[in-house]
Amino acid sequence: MFKIYTAQGRYWIAHRDDKTNEIEAFDTYDEACKTYLSMLRAGTLKTAYEKVRRGFAYEPDRVGADCSMTREEFLEVSDASNFIFGRSVSKKVRGQFCGAVARSESMMKTYFPGFSFTGTYSVAVRRVQAHGWYAPGINEIGFRTKLAFGCLAHEWGHAWQTRFAMDAVRLSTLMSMPFAQRCKGDRYYGDWKEVVARSLESVTLHLMHIRGEKNDFLSDASENEARCVLPEVLAMRPWPDAGENADIVPLWKEVFDTAAVAV
Repeated sequence: MFKIYTAQGRYWIAHRDDKTNEIEAFDTYDEACKTYLSMLRAGTLKTAYEKVRRGFAYEPDRVGADCSMTREEFLEVSDASNFIFGRSVSKKVRGQFCGAVARSESMMKTYFPGFSFTGTYSVAVRRVQAHGWYAPGINEIGFRTKLAFGCLAHEWGHAWQTRFAMDAVRLSTLMSMPFAQRCKGDRYYGDWKEVVARSLESVTLHLMHIRGEKNDFLSDASENEARCVLPEVLAMRPWPDAGENADIVPLWKEVFDTAAVAV
């Protein structure tokens, strides 16, 4: 049995007997109801719940289990200045998150040689409702303990935009592309900051596919599927298609290379 709960001004879809593994959160009751009914009709509530409940440590395809490392080892090789863990995060999960972020950074530097934060951001893992977030005030990228899907490339897009600010010409080019125009007017998907982050998330997955690589913590197609449960979002198609991704790759390479020279 699944229900909609409210707390701290937001609405959550969760299992009646397990409110610690919320399936999804919404700003309004109407949004929560629409998604709940859509998932109920599609028969996907139980599948979504099981995916969240299994979490990061038990996802068989999730990178991390085979590249675990200590926090100290992570800080020696990572651009991050700190890795913060909530007290409830187990040693096993800490090691997996450290390994996953380190491997993701390594892959990004292969795709984009200019990619570097040079110790200007921190990573946090806490037992919270949000799947992933970027807090510009403290320059922190964060994840929930039981991560349902990959989002690191998306959050890096937010962090990069805050630190370096994409120039007006490239930003205008990005906003004029079909995937951005399809979202124009939407409060979330049409926001230029989300367009920037979503473009980096999408091209990262695009480059992984070209190279035959996989890292569903860095960027995962199932994230798109999980979010596109509403008919209006499916119709909007807010992610770039293959042709658009091919055009966005050189744009992001230029952005990273320009920033690397400036630093």
